[in-house]
Amino acid sequence: MADEIAHARACYALAGAYAGSPMGPGRLDMSSALGDTDLPALAAAAVREGCVGETLAALLAQVATFQAGDYAVRSALKQIAVDEGRHSQLAWRFVQWALGRSPAVREAVREAFAAALREPISVRPWPADADPEQLRAHGRLSPEVQMTLCRDALVGVIGPAADALLGRAEQVAAA
Repeated sequence: MADEIAHARACYALAGAYAGSPMGPGRLDMSSALGDTDLPALAAAAVREGCVGETLAALLAQVATFQAGDYAVRSALKQIAVDEGRHSQLAWRFVQWALGRSPAVREAVREAFAAALREPISVRPWPADADPEQLRAHGRLSPEVQMTLCRDALVGVIGPAADALLGRAEQVAAA
């Protein structure tokens, strides 16, 4: 949570610098933030948000770091990439641990990975009137680059890692 707060502060500081006045968060409704809290549901959420979401976020932030021309943007993106990578690793370790707890967890994890791999990739579009070079210089990846990176990571990294994780869990359960 501390990392996410630091990310928000860094991004609001950048937004404030661009806007010429301080920026900050509005009210955040947390009333349904947790949802189901049984282990299969938590493991599936960790797959969606950690194993998939954080892995992709780390990749996108790292690539954006290389193209950003502004030092403050590069610095923020670099830290975000490192932190998101750590969050991803934590999610993968949690899911690995949870898989050994019950067949219901294994099925929830298998379905969560399958859903993530078959769902269409959602990317952030660029405003129609924006200057693409300015967006790139300030750390925004084009929708095409976002799509390619996410698709390649899902097929080449996340899918095989999920297969290995689920295969290893089945071997442990059989032993």
